[in-house]
Amino acid sequence: MLDRLQSLMRPEALIGCAAALLLTALLAGVLYVLKPSLGTYRELGRAHSGALLELATEGENTDPAAIAALEEGVKRIRDRLYGGSSGVPLQEMEAFVIDALDRISARHDVELTSVTPGRMTDVLMFGELPYDVRVAGTYFHLFDWLQDVEAELRPMVVKQFEMARPEGADTVDLELRLVAYRSEGSAS
Repeated sequence: MLDRLQSLMRPEALIGCAAALLLTALLAGVLYVLKPSLGTYRELGRAHSGALLELATEGENTDPAAIAALEEGVKRIRDRLYGGSSGVPLQEMEAFVIDALDRISARHDVELTSVTPGRMTDVLMFGELPYDVRVAGTYFHLFDWLQDVEAELRPMVVKQFEMARPEGADTVDLELRLVAYRSEGSAS
């Protein structure tokens, strides 16, 4: 079949068709492969230039008020990201958690019944340090207490909890497991 088709076409037409097919393949390669990569490359180049300009002008801004504002911003971001318990050494973590829970409990009229630290286990690249906590109080006091615990002991998280009202009691018992995650480098 190809031999017959080849005999019907002139060699110049066959070369022209092959050249057109090759040109179409090259154009498709440029449009679908090279063009997006070049756009990304240009965008990265602009970002790099902007970063270099920012670094070059950073040394010129030595205004103490601006530096203080930047340091305060960094501190706020660090506190939001890591919370209050991240800078506490592992040996002092138990005392830190118990003290914070005691202060928060007194503030919200909640009875802190017990705090039982668990053993650190490895979870992916973090050390998981659990604390089993028992408190008792009214629903609203426990709700406020839990909000303060989340805010003050961040990045600790509530892994599980159970709430029950003992028969004939005016208060609610809350049992929860708070977990602190420490990076491998800070687990020692």
